[in-house]
Amino acid sequence: MSTRAMCTLALITLSLFLPAARATFDHCGVLKASGSCIVFEPEGGSAVYAIDYSARFSVGDRVRVIGNLEATCAAPCTVAGCVTVGEITFCEGAVTLRGTLVQSTGCLLLDEEHGLLLRLENTAGFGEGQLVIVSGNFGRRCEPVCAGIRACVLANTITLAPSPPPTGGDGGTSGSNGDTPTTNGDQGGSNPTGSGSGSSGTGGSGSTGGNTSNTGGGNQTGGTGQTNGGGDTTPSEPALEEVMGAFVCPIAGFAALTLGIVGLLIARSKRQPLD
Repeated sequence: MSTRAMCTLALITLSLFLPAARATFDHCGVLKASGSCIVFEPEGGSAVYAIDYSARFSVGDRVRVIGNLEATCAAPCTVAGCVTVGEITFCEGAVTLRGTLVQSTGCLLLDEEHGLLLRLENTAGFGEGQLVIVSGNFGRRCEPVCAGIRACVLANTITLAPSPPPTGGDGGTSGSNGDTPTTNGDQGGSNPTGSGSGSSGTGGSGSTGGNTSNTGGGNQTGGTGQTNGGGDTTPSEPALEEVMGAFVCPIAGFAALTLGIVGLLIARSKRQPLD
């Protein structure tokens, strides 16, 4: 049996005896700042958890975090555990959202400012490209009317959002001195000549930046929320893999064999003698 096959068999066997290192995490709560970390505090509790992904959400937002919890982890701040986020979205219930109406999959959807695409029960005659404010009840798993878009806002009202105030740069004026005086050698004197010229400056232009999100990989924005993709991985060096295979896999195989023998002995000891 090859080293790779033995290693795989050993790990599968050991996984039957060892408890899972991760637990499913699914809570509503609030994002908070703690030192250099953005942490998540579930509702009804005092513990906070480090999260590896917050999408376009920021401190103070009420969100739902779904992922895997590791109780023992290394974090730069004091936390009760670390959550590998699979999805971050709004909590079920009443919401007030701002975004732009977009046409997609045959529906008029709300491209919400946190990057979520939401189906609206009521668009009230508004059209594509309009900036609106929507209030209603958020649902993460609505009827997939719009080609896979599950997140929606039901029983909603919709109004035109106020336009953001114009931004401008600082204005200014500038000018230049007159031409350098010229000298007339024939008449033995100098006649300064020159005319002043200048230009007036106008205000600069301002720009607004878009929000960016995530860590380490491809993130996708979907109907249910912001999902967190995995980052690029670099394969280990062949030499290191061979060394690990030569030492770790035989040890794991021996442990699996020992567990099997112990289990067999226990099973035999429990057998009742036949009459």
